[in-house]
Amino acid sequence: MFEGLGMFVMKAIPLHLGHVHAINLAAAQCDDLCVVLCYSKHDDDYFNSMRLDPIPYKQRYKWLLEIYQDIPHVHILTHCEDGIPDYPNGWKEWSNSIKLLFKKYGRFPNKWFSSEICDKENAEKFFTETEFILIDPERKETPISGTKIRKDGIYKYWEFLPGVVRPFFAKRVVLIGTESTGKSTLTKLLAKKFNTSWTDEYGREFIKKFCFGHESLLAFGDYAKIAQRHKMYEEEALRSANKVTFIDTEAMVTQLYCHMYENRVNSVVDAIAKTQKYDMWLFLRPDVPWVPDGMRQHEHTREIQMKQLIDICGYYGLQKEVDLKFISGNYHRRMLLAIEHVNNLLSEG
Repeated sequence: MFEGLGMFVMKAIPLHLGHVHAINLAAAQCDDLCVVLCYSKHDDDYFNSMRLDPIPYKQRYKWLLEIYQDIPHVHILTHCEDGIPDYPNGWKEWSNSIKLLFKKYGRFPNKWFSSEICDKENAEKFFTETEFILIDPERKETPISGTKIRKDGIYKYWEFLPGVVRPFFAKRVVLIGTESTGKSTLTKLLAKKFNTSWTDEYGREFIKKFCFGHESLLAFGDYAKIAQRHKMYEEEALRSANKVTFIDTEAMVTQLYCHMYENRVNSVVDAIAKTQKYDMWLFLRPDVPWVPDGMRQHEHTREIQMKQLIDICGYYGLQKEVDLKFISGNYHRRMLLAIEHVNNLLSEG
């Protein structure tokens, strides 16, 4: 029978399967295990020197809670390191703060599990009553480390990220444009090319189901419903994304059609458009043949709508020559251009 309380200290920048492996082995060697997630106000400075966007400590905390929510003897604690000299300095101050944390917790760990052999000397110096136990310090069982990921980029080691972590790092590529520019087909083809998820345009689904295929029957309030449900679909697709997910249309396009039919701005759609975030915008020009499908109604105004959509993009802070990747030409050329843009995006990570 196992005895005592163990601790495992980490920052999870980012959380990877090496951490999970070590925590699992630690949990198998004590009655209870406290995973101590450390953070400080200087974390953003730390991120600035790496190839990673800042990961809020609350996000890291949620990852650990989600992974271990069904393991009752694994407890996730958070520890603020503000005012303590940055690692590897400040061992005395840091040790005192950890002791205070466990004093408040009500129990003190008699085992400290770690994969960092460089911490052994100070751990044994400042925690004399705690056994320091190394777990896979050479990373033979799970050949990954946070240092590797931060140095080489997240996508090189994608297979070492837990499923709950991947959505945070997956890139969002959205395809926008007017009617009959091939957005829906290209979205799906790109998803198949990159072996990942995609989001269909919910507006078409809504019109088929609730307006019986007649776009003109949309009510003013329907545009908010479309934009809201579309965002929900995006989040669902993100959960199964493989480095990138592709999205057919977004709130600005919904606002374009709202203004066309209602001659006014929908405030809910406006709020969504102002807060949405994508990593790449592929803007499909209307220079391919019009393809009627029983729902499209604006064959002769696509150029006008394109200019209106570009203006809307500008209103929401997107610069035409900087943020928008314009896709034109025949369908083959469009596919090749889109793939090139996405490859460039992923190479940056």
